[in-house]
Amino acid sequence: LRPGVTHMVKRDFKILRLLARFFGNKVGKVGKRHWIDLVAELERWLLEETDYLHEARNIELMRKDFEGYDNILIPQYYPDLSSKQILVMEWIDGYSMLDLIRMKRKEELPDFDFSLEEKFEEIIRDVAIKSLLRGYFHADAHPANIMITKEGKIALIDFGLIQFFSREVRKGTILFLLGITSNDIELIFKSAEMLGKENAQFNRDEVYEEISRHLYDYLDASAHDVSSTKILFSILKVCLEQGFQYPWSLVLYTRTAVNLDGQILRVHPGFSFSSYGRQYLLEVYLETLLEEHTSASHVIKMTEDVIDLVRDLPKNLKTIIEKMAKEKQP
Repeated sequence: LRPGVTHMVKRDFKILRLLARFFGNKVGKVGKRHWIDLVAELERWLLEETDYLHEARNIELMRKDFEGYDNILIPQYYPDLSSKQILVMEWIDGYSMLDLIRMKRKEELPDFDFSLEEKFEEIIRDVAIKSLLRGYFHADAHPANIMITKEGKIALIDFGLIQFFSREVRKGTILFLLGITSNDIELIFKSAEMLGKENAQFNRDEVYEEISRHLYDYLDASAHDVSSTKILFSILKVCLEQGFQYPWSLVLYTRTAVNLDGQILRVHPGFSFSSYGRQYLLEVYLETLLEEHTSASHVIKMTEDVIDLVRDLPKNLKTIIEKMAKEKQP
């Protein structure tokens, strides 16, 4: 860690806090409190990234949670050689997503002994979507922090920014993503009801019309023309501008999803987050509901849990399931 970095971060955020107080009410409809909270959250994230012992704890957490994944590699760190200012980890040999993007641009991608498309699907499934079951996610998934080894394993590095979210926020996030990947505005509003902060002021008809317009614009677009995560980011921006107050964990998760999808599209232009993601999102949502009901009480019969689970399913999910079934038909 370079000397003086922590002091510089604190100094810069002192200025940002003042700007948020003076100009917060002039940006969008979410109000000054929203921007003050954002600045505080950003400051916390950056200060945590300057503490390598904090990053070491994140590494241990992820190594433990990914123990059962043969396809995911989390590097080991060496505590005897590490401190708050220095972090020593094992060397991983492979290609970063940044390397793959550059090789694709130069038409120099090597012939792998595995399917690169399958590796991309695993990144979306195991790194992005299944994090909604774990309750936290790697929130700094830029192209240099994701690697594919020569043996076909997916390696993650740089664990300074790990974001946690509650079960309710996880459920709302899944519904929000399902709404985007299925072009279903009602699911987007369902997620808003679950995630929106109290006293948020917004005009439902105005927001509904604006989101509908965005979804309609992208309805027939191919993955090559526009990624679904760009739509996700666009709609999230509309919601914030109109007065929705989403938790920052959703905003950061959205940034992560957009980042991952953008990297993959630059190497594999035909890749579709909607096609791969929707199925896994639905599976994760059902697992989340089942986990919630079965852990509520060991006395409750399974049949009653299933009844409750089905009752909790938004009506629109039935439409999504039927749509997915039709897509799989020859």
